[in-house]
Amino acid sequence: MKKKFAAAMSVMILSAAGFVCAPQNNFFDSTLTKVEAAQNNDPKFSFGGICLGMNLQEVKNILGEPVTQVDDDEFIFANGLIVEVQKRDNSVEKLKTRKVGGSTDAGVAVGMSAQKLSEIYGTADKVENEHGKTEYKYFGANGMYKIEFTVRNGVIESIEAEIRD
Repeated sequence: MKKKFAAAMSVMILSAAGFVCAPQNNFFDSTLTKVEAAQNNDPKFSFGGICLGMNLQEVKNILGEPVTQVDDDEFIFANGLIVEVQKRDNSVEKLKTRKVGGSTDAGVAVGMSAQKLSEIYGTADKVENEHGKTEYKYFGANGMYKIEFTVRNGVIESIEAEIRD
């Protein structure tokens, strides 16, 4: 019991400090709103502690100021992470990386093999082939968000996670 309490306290402290996404207690609770479900993200859908549904200021607190801003809603950070926010509330609706080494918190990175992806994430919910590329798609939180890995010649080229409408 003491170990469970200590682990829960550690997660709460790290979450409050902005180092990890919110705990997964209600990960599959269908009564959650899109943002609440996204904030209950697991490491398979987050990048360096950056979660779908976070506020842009929370992202900046972790990554610093973006190096580039595209339009009003897309920000590119020094680590290569591209963050798209909803204009109405500045919440993160999409995370993308194409930079080699850019990875999910579950440990899958651009430049890794598709075989390693399958070992970590399991069988994809959907697979599509287009123009010499294969897209592996995984869905979470009752389909409220997805992560997509684009693979060419057996190697991951890009990773994109998003809140779905």
